[in-house]
Amino acid sequence: MISRRSTPLLAALLSAAALLAPTAAHAERSVTEDAAADVLGITYSAAEDGSEAEVTAPAPEETSVDITRTVVQHRTDRLRLTVSHRDLVLRRRTVHFTAFRVVTPRASYWLHVGDMSYVGAPGDGAGLSRGGRPIECPGLRWSQDEDADKVMASVPTTCVGSPRWVRVGVGAVELDSRAMQSESPEMLTFVDDGHRPGSIAQNSIAKGPKVFAG
Repeated sequence: MISRRSTPLLAALLSAAALLAPTAAHAERSVTEDAAADVLGITYSAAEDGSEAEVTAPAPEETSVDITRTVVQHRTDRLRLTVSHRDLVLRRRTVHFTAFRVVTPRASYWLHVGDMSYVGAPGDGAGLSRGGRPIECPGLRWSQDEDADKVMASVPTTCVGSPRWVRVGVGAVELDSRAMQSESPEMLTFVDDGHRPGSIAQNSIAKGPKVFAG
């Protein structure tokens, strides 16, 4: 069960996509390097009168959500996404997930990999959605490799409309699962946007360049 108060913070980080200034596109494959030690800690608090406050501060010691590289491989049959972390450690009593924003010429999709409790499903897994509605996607594969410090997903392109090109944004999130489920008025969340070195933006996640199918 997700605490009601946790929803605005995560939704603000990972809901609406924002346009990033286009960079050089690569047919079939794109690689984006992200600065190391640029994780941000956001303390979200709710007062008894219903007011809300957020305090953001650098958290360079947090490695598990520290994205260092994102690789997008766009084949005609599959979209492969690989996110490298500085040191991926999946600790107990934490919620850790990676959220991909996949934008195509016709639509946009969310792909969540990792702890699925944020999107209402138990345990670890992967889920694809469009407009807030889950999409059945046979053949969707995913993994979280702590030894290699990588999160990977492979999506049949038919699940996202077999697009001519895609633009992909990625964000990593970690928070204390006990705080998320409790009535505590304060919660600390660690976040990293893989296409915004050292910063995040309210109500947006940055996207990489167009990657054409090949």
